[in-house]
Amino acid sequence: MKKAFVTIFPPFEKVHLYKDVGMIPRCMASDHGYKSYILSNTSFVIDEELFHSVEFKLINKNHNVSSITSSSYSVFEILSILHGLSTENDKVVVNFYHFHPKHVVLSFLIKVFFRNVFSYVKLDIRSNGAKELFERSRFYKKHIRDFLLGFVDIFSAETAQAFNYLKQKKNISDKTYLIPNGVLLTEGVIDSNGIDFFNDKEKLIFSAGRLESYPKNTRLMIDSFVKSGLWQDGWQLILAGSYDQELINYIKEKTRTVHHEAIYLVGHLNRDQLFSHMRRAKVFALSSRWEGFALVLPEAVAHGCIIAGTDVGGVEDVTNMGTLGFIAKEQTVDSFTEALKSAAESEPLLGKKQMDFGISNFDWKSICNKLAKIIDEKTN
Repeated sequence: MKKAFVTIFPPFEKVHLYKDVGMIPRCMASDHGYKSYILSNTSFVIDEELFHSVEFKLINKNHNVSSITSSSYSVFEILSILHGLSTENDKVVVNFYHFHPKHVVLSFLIKVFFRNVFSYVKLDIRSNGAKELFERSRFYKKHIRDFLLGFVDIFSAETAQAFNYLKQKKNISDKTYLIPNGVLLTEGVIDSNGIDFFNDKEKLIFSAGRLESYPKNTRLMIDSFVKSGLWQDGWQLILAGSYDQELINYIKEKTRTVHHEAIYLVGHLNRDQLFSHMRRAKVFALSSRWEGFALVLPEAVAHGCIIAGTDVGGVEDVTNMGTLGFIAKEQTVDSFTEALKSAAESEPLLGKKQMDFGISNFDWKSICNKLAKIIDEKTN
């Protein structure tokens, strides 16, 4: 059987290759017999060996790059591409990201024009968004929306909490699944059997992201680290990612009373550098105000980090409901300080259990095995 997997994600950039929008089509091609296509507004050089059987197609070439979103595509152009693929293949799966009326309308048109093309919407939605989904319908009347939803074959959520909310939506409950985000573990997987790996972890608390952004709430992490007093015992807080002068000034102000080498800003790191820090660090900290499913979480636990985080995104998922990590009950300095100290003081055996759990549950290969089985069940 000839099969095609088509991911429509106009804002795709090179940074997305190791995220869900890149990893899912890659795994569907390498492990499940699909020829994968990623439809985007940009082109770039990729690792042909890693992404063999994945083809990038440029769409909507004249679109204003600064305003590209997941729905920045021409319906007619997509239908034209799908027409060609539907004649060349026995089955075509179209993969959208986020909930948007345009995706639903296109799913309807797909069913009208093609007998062998199916739609999958990976919602990438926060828990609150999942809870409130469909409460308002500005684009079309409720009965029209509900009619169109019937033409989407598969929905998925990334976190268990969002999934549980979506399962309560009668319009999509019977075709909604839990598909988390993951990490690519096909190369150089760390041996998680030896406890020495965890005994050798350094006194490092590591975090990565857009540090200057409001959602990341980096100041909460800095304040909590300073208050914890861990720096007095040689602990360091290493912050990777983008930052601004305001954050630099904030750290200088907060570290006047602590050791001058207690907090480091290391800027952007490539994939190898990121994983190198995770292998060294005992703790990975996430102080976000909100998240969908932060992709650094499965990466961190797969490299043996204990999680200290606020109760957002995939923190509960990757820590097995908090049994393997430490979740701040509130987004306050006192609560997050407690989480940091508990993570720092945890036994190496907990790190091993956390790593084993992460590798077992958040490897893209196993995640896509589950997705491929769902697709087969819903499209045969």
